[in-house]
Amino acid sequence: MILSFMCPAAIMLGYFIYRHMAPFGSQTILTVDLGEQYIDFFRYFKHILLHPSGFFYSFSKAIGGGMFGDVAYYLLSPFNLVLLLFPGNSIVSGILWLTVLKYGLAGLAFGYLLKKRNLQTGVMVPAFATSYALMAWFVANQLNLLWLDAAIFLPLIALTLMNMLEGKNRFAYSLMLALMMVINYYMGYMICIFLVLFFCWFETSRHISRQQLFKDGWLFIKRSLLAAAIGAIILLPTAYSLLNSKGAYTQAMTTKFQFFLPKIMSKMVLGAYSFNQMSWGLPNIFVGSLALFGTIVYFLTSRFSWRQRIVALAISAFLVVSMTFDPLVLFWHAFQFPVWYPCRFSFVISFWMVFLAAVTFKNEHLTITWWQAGIVALLFGGMITYNFVNIKKFGYVNATELYLSLAFGIVILLLLFIQPADRFIHLRNVLLFCAVLGEMGTNVVLSLGSITYLSKSDYDVPATQLAVDSRQLHQLDDGFYRVSELYNRDRNDGIAFNMHTGSYFSSALEKAIPDFYGKIGDLDGDNNVSYSNGTVVSDGLLNMKYAIAPTTNQTTPPLNQLTEINNLTLYDRVDSTAHTAIFRNPYAAGIAYAAGDKIKHMPAMYDNPIAYQNEWLNAVLGNKKQRSYFKVADFNGVQYTNSTGGNTLTNQIFSKKNQANDGKIALTFVPDSNDIYYLTLGAALASQNNNATVSLNGQPLYQDGSFRHTVIANVASENKHQRVSVSIDYTQPSVQLQNFVLYRMNNHAVTQGLKDVQRHSLHVTRFSSRKIIGTITVPRDKHIVTTTIPYSKGWHVRVDGRRVKTFKVQQALMAFNVQPGKHTIKMTYTPPFFYVGLLVSLLAIAWVGYQLRDSFEDLKRRMRK
Repeated sequence: MILSFMCPAAIMLGYFIYRHMAPFGSQTILTVDLGEQYIDFFRYFKHILLHPSGFFYSFSKAIGGGMFGDVAYYLLSPFNLVLLLFPGNSIVSGILWLTVLKYGLAGLAFGYLLKKRNLQTGVMVPAFATSYALMAWFVANQLNLLWLDAAIFLPLIALTLMNMLEGKNRFAYSLMLALMMVINYYMGYMICIFLVLFFCWFETSRHISRQQLFKDGWLFIKRSLLAAAIGAIILLPTAYSLLNSKGAYTQAMTTKFQFFLPKIMSKMVLGAYSFNQMSWGLPNIFVGSLALFGTIVYFLTSRFSWRQRIVALAISAFLVVSMTFDPLVLFWHAFQFPVWYPCRFSFVISFWMVFLAAVTFKNEHLTITWWQAGIVALLFGGMITYNFVNIKKFGYVNATELYLSLAFGIVILLLLFIQPADRFIHLRNVLLFCAVLGEMGTNVVLSLGSITYLSKSDYDVPATQLAVDSRQLHQLDDGFYRVSELYNRDRNDGIAFNMHTGSYFSSALEKAIPDFYGKIGDLDGDNNVSYSNGTVVSDGLLNMKYAIAPTTNQTTPPLNQLTEINNLTLYDRVDSTAHTAIFRNPYAAGIAYAAGDKIKHMPAMYDNPIAYQNEWLNAVLGNKKQRSYFKVADFNGVQYTNSTGGNTLTNQIFSKKNQANDGKIALTFVPDSNDIYYLTLGAALASQNNNATVSLNGQPLYQDGSFRHTVIANVASENKHQRVSVSIDYTQPSVQLQNFVLYRMNNHAVTQGLKDVQRHSLHVTRFSSRKIIGTITVPRDKHIVTTTIPYSKGWHVRVDGRRVKTFKVQQALMAFNVQPGKHTIKMTYTPPFFYVGLLVSLLAIAWVGYQLRDSFEDLKRRMRK
């Protein structure tokens, strides 16, 4: 059992040391989502332990959002407690140790299953345990640290299920399954599907009567439902959260196959992995030659009945087809196609293969006959040949990897074919054990060799600066506000460093928020938003009271500046650090304010953010006559280089005259006032759509290139009579200047309008993550209070102690009706279905306790003795 834990853990620790990952060098284990998303949630985990209200709601989730679904998905693993031992930036090292721990625990869990079911003994226990713990799914998804618990708990859940069906440990299965569903409902859902298949196989292997089969089936259903009831306190509120986030995105149902099934053989050899396979590739199902050969031999062994093998074959066929047939892919992934990390449920396929192999080679049966060896050799040789023939089509397999796969396969097949004398059996098993460790370790090195990781300085430098800025802001102001982040490490800086930055990246982000950001000219995606293109209007109406911006005194590596900072000319510089400056926005309107009736009827404008913001400010002010706070401005000059011209700029397509050279469009304008000038950029200019570079005054424009709707760039302020140049360089044959319009903002009108909003805004007297109390004076001509809090049924509002009904405005934000005059407002948040889930969980736990009362009494008697 010690070896079952130590072998996979030691192999991975050795590899991390070899790659110089912290704390063993200048690199980190952070890559892709682990570096861009999960590490920030792990820092947030420490925050909610000190401030439990953050478990329910956070204003660091974009402009605010329920956190129940996010915490349930990212943070409920008990192993996360390990990270408490690693303060500050040392959390990077903590994640490495936690990853190593999970590799070891996966091996230990599978080894425990083998021992308890008497499937293997001696060194073959850690041999199979290592095959399982170092399966390709685990290696490929080690960056998805929150998923790895599923591989740890699956062997234990399978063990308790088999024990329950045999009349042992009546409630261990329900408790273990409930724990898995609470820890990670997403992977728990996949395990539940697999358990139905596993139940069918196990019942067939027991040779029971039909009557007993129905009895066991009913027991299986009851205990599984009991597990769901125990976890209801997490599952019910989370289900509601999902309906408003991932569940709000529709998926087109097709009946196509995602890939040609024989191609899966390319993923059953060493090192069949690359970055492209991470984003959109084939399932990761490599489990080593011992498990692969054992799975094949299972169907060739007469020790198992035809009925048992046919059921196992049907299950295997279902699992294989599930990897590629769209309806089944959707079914396994909770009816949402995965974005990156394809076939996330393939860990159950790997478990199935290793488990069948362990059953096949049970104890004294660790040998194969000559004809079984012949069939295995024929199939294995065909697989290697297929990969050699198609090697140019597979960018993730090379000849060296195939030769190594062949070599390890031959060695392991020969060791299985040899039938040694009794005194040499242990030696043969040790050699087999060593071959398995060598093969699985080699696969780790080959699979991860092409993956790049974040350097320690790339994480430490911005993380250190963000922590400093967060402390400075909390010292400056202990009230409620949001902060416009003009540099960042990633989109989850807010939850990581306890700031309300308006940005967020999570699978559980409510769909209404990206939709709202797309309308106001900020960056939005299916699972993420970034408040990096704010105007004075959006800053004011969203209560962006502070802004933090990098200074010319830069760090190494430099801070990632997000946008041009011309807005700051209207704000007050109130503090500074070695590398950043902090500005206060005197026009921030607060979290809630009185608004006119028009706010109820604002149109859903996309790709016209300036017009939307103009309408927004008019609606809040209750202007009966539409006032223009922005005016279209003209460019004074345009020059084309190797590019066709046009009578207009916006929505015009420009093409290169000579395809061998780059095209360029150079534009200039001279502001006739010190007002702020904004330039809108359509999604056709996003970097992911074409190779165009936008420059401002000869320098690349600070702009994230991942926008999918029109965004707003701040190009001039305090530049009266100064020449400003904007140029577009493009390498593709053509470029479209979609929604490419220059606007001049009326500084005086906007600031005066925002001051009027401030006069009738909520004065917050008490606040926490889920409670806000304050006073507001509503003028006679208004009877609506609109908030900058996203609408949710979890929010409850009382005006002067009386409950009022809330409604949605701007398709995103919460508002409520009030009478003119001064009022005390109290807003509280409770996750929908939380109390229902709590009641169901308590009743289920109480019922289990009542059923186990005899066991408790027996335990008491033993303790007295």
